[in-house]
Amino acid sequence: LNPDFAKRDWLTYFQFSGHFFAERFDEATKAANSTNSEWEKNWQLALVDARLGKKHLGSVWLEGIDAKATEIPDVTYSYVSLQAFLGNFDEAMAGLKVMRAQRAPWLVATRVDPYFAPLRKLPAFSDFVKQLGLA
Repeated sequence: LNPDFAKRDWLTYFQFSGHFFAERFDEATKAANSTNSEWEKNWQLALVDARLGKKHLGSVWLEGIDAKATEIPDVTYSYVSLQAFLGNFDEAMAGLKVMRAQRAPWLVATRVDPYFAPLRKLPAFSDFVKQLGLA
């Protein structure tokens, strides 16, 4: 795994996110394919597949993450969001706890972050948000 975050194209990331959450998956796929980061492209394409009920790309992407990689907060965030959209809620919640241990700065948006939306129905997620002082 070589997350090339230095190449992150924030405009493309936000374009992808807008299309993804508006369920314009063809446009989201185009945005993902135009990013400079191969690693991020694969994460975004795996998210699209997960939303479309296909789990193969997500599973392949997750297999490429090793324990050491989750020491990087951006990797953990991506891991948690993909696990959530794949319906692997226990793994996603465990990943959120890792993010808390990492003191990941974007945890401040956990309650409203759309990438964590699948987790909102879980009592464990509500408890986690309360523990963060965000309830």
